[in-house]
Amino acid sequence: DAWPRSARVGRGSATHATLDWFDPIPETPFGDEHNENFFDAEVILAAECVWLRDLVPAFVETNRALLSRGVEKELILSFRDRSSTDDA
Repeated sequence: DAWPRSARVGRGSATHATLDWFDPIPETPFGDEHNENFFDAEVILAAECVWLRDLVPAFVETNRALLSRGVEKELILSFRDRSSTDDA
């Protein structure tokens, strides 16, 4: 089955979604008519998601929760260090 609003990728599908790291992970992120949830994902791709030090703990906790439930998955994280000596 394809994810809602998804594109075919190889033998599977991919979609995108936005999470507020300070809110609980929604159980039905695509609406009640869809069974898929974030815990069913096999790969989580996070790119350019953390730009302030204060966001790191919530980002880490959200990903820990995603990785600890559902199917086995991996997290791919891409970022550019933009910190200065004042905020590092």
